[in-house]
Amino acid sequence: MHLVAEVGIVRVAIVHGDAESLAGWSFSSETLSQSDNDGRLKQWFDEADVSLFACTHTCLPVVKRVERNDGYGVIVNNGSVGMPNLQGTRFGLVTRIATYPARQASCFSTHAHGLYIDLLKVEYNQKRWLKMFQENWSSDSPAYLSYFTRITQGPAFSGPIFCKK
Repeated sequence: MHLVAEVGIVRVAIVHGDAESLAGWSFSSETLSQSDNDGRLKQWFDEADVSLFACTHTCLPVVKRVERNDGYGVIVNNGSVGMPNLQGTRFGLVTRIATYPARQASCFSTHAHGLYIDLLKVEYNQKRWLKMFQENWSSDSPAYLSYFTRITQGPAFSGPIFCKK
């Protein structure tokens, strides 16, 4: 469900959902934009003894800085690697955390705790992915109804991340 890794000398928690649940949504864009949950977030940083949470699962990207008693923590959520994350796009995003800058252009980049944190484009064969999706999901299925527009047009989300085209 989770992994703690060291990047340089920084402890990074890698999770699918959030700090408590594999299917958790506390690291979603919607939840992290609310200011009333920072106490809970601070507690998770303290309990995990990490400076950074890297997660995926919630489909929309977000990066949040959380003020703590001993500095700050960062939550980075790439959204989805295999589907568009931003309106009008046809690529996914993957999180890169390293001790040196990325060589390729980043859709979002920040520097924290001596680390370079980037959300990088993941280009994929859109036509092939759409064909496979339509072969597996009928047009009246819940999956089709939930994801077809997102796959073809991106979500109705421009987000806090401004992607460089």
